[in-house]
Amino acid sequence: MYFENARNGSEKTADKDSLQFGSDLNTSPKGRKEKTDKLLNYLSNPENPWLDRQTLATEVLGYSKPQSLWNLFQGSELDEIEKEALELRRQRCSTISAKVDQALLKKALEGDVKAIKLYYQRYENWSERQILDHQLDGPPLITITNYSNSDRD
Repeated sequence: MYFENARNGSEKTADKDSLQFGSDLNTSPKGRKEKTDKLLNYLSNPENPWLDRQTLATEVLGYSKPQSLWNLFQGSELDEIEKEALELRRQRCSTISAKVDQALLKKALEGDVKAIKLYYQRYENWSERQILDHQLDGPPLITITNYSNSDRD
């Protein structure tokens, strides 16, 4: 993976003459790895909001100018960081989701009607749809509630 090489500092993405450096930019392999790790740590935490790249540059990495992010990373590298962070975020959320699923199942087994309905909606792809039959110039004549498994539609 290209990105692993960049994090280890073994691959250079641009030469210094082609970059405009800000005073807060550290383009050394160690600096790139630190910034990469900082981005991954922030973005992979499910408790943190997903920020746009300009906000990441200023608020997470502490750059005074958002453009500094693009001096350090190419767009494709930022795409890889975000992709890796999203996968880590999903892995961390799976533990939380499992606990929520257990709590939902417990409530459903206790007879909570809303929990039972949600359980079937979530695990059986069941949905409740209302179809209104009405005239163009009047109120609805009839309401039909259709309970179905969406796999059969």
